[in-house]
Amino acid sequence: MDQSLPETQITRVIQPRAQQAQQMDQSLPEWARRSNPVVRRHLGAYWKTLVPDMRGYARIILAQIVLLLLAIPFPVFLFAVLMPAVTVSLVMVPVGLLLYLQILRSVIRLSVGTTVHERANGTLPLLRATPRPFIETLMSKAAASVWRSVEDLNVVLLIAAFASLPALIMLYYGTFMETIPPVIANISVMIGLVAVLARLILEPAMVAALGVLLGAAIGQRNIAVAVTTAVALGYFAIINLLRLVAFPWPLQLIIELVLPVVMPIVIAWLALRGADYLLTRD
Repeated sequence: MDQSLPETQITRVIQPRAQQAQQMDQSLPEWARRSNPVVRRHLGAYWKTLVPDMRGYARIILAQIVLLLLAIPFPVFLFAVLMPAVTVSLVMVPVGLLLYLQILRSVIRLSVGTTVHERANGTLPLLRATPRPFIETLMSKAAASVWRSVEDLNVVLLIAAFASLPALIMLYYGTFMETIPPVIANISVMIGLVAVLARLILEPAMVAALGVLLGAAIGQRNIAVAVTTAVALGYFAIINLLRLVAFPWPLQLIIELVLPVVMPIVIAWLALRGADYLLTRD
């Protein structure tokens, strides 16, 4: 029997994944790639981590969007198809949420730890001397913190891709059934599917940037971790409490779909700018 057959089959499975990982790295900014020296330094042996299958998630979301489009003339059909999935969603969403909280906790600890470590070891002057903007070095530190948890994040993204549609339909149809046309509700669900996945990527990046900022500002690891955790919890509390306020439906949709995607980008950028100022002012 040819003993090389299993090895050949394994190679055929691994090579596409490796090519996909390389393509994903090349699609990212240079400071966010695993090949970046700062990212590689903080990842250590974890630099070979598996990357999310973004094309696969895109196909899942696209299939759900097609289902929503087909159901616009027949809303009852949509509920009939998705009702069996509601029970699965109710089980999977709490599991995904718990894992997501663990990811955020890990990202906070790593982003704070790397910044405090640089200050304690006196290596900041060396990093500032590198031929690249110092803020890019800080962005690489934040990226490395997210990369360390990307395999767990992959599981959360997978749960979100499959379980979000029933939850979003129950949310938007239940909230806006009497105020907006069904077509607008369907479009809101479509945007919500994309927004959920975007949030799961942007929020860990925001938390990592806050960890870099507060690690630079406080300088004590445990205190900085506690403060970063409190700030992150405050952010999530505000974002979710705003959803409970009875705004007009156009503003409510902005709060539901736009604000949670835009705010992490703004906060992350401001946090990294603040860390850049704190670590270069002396």
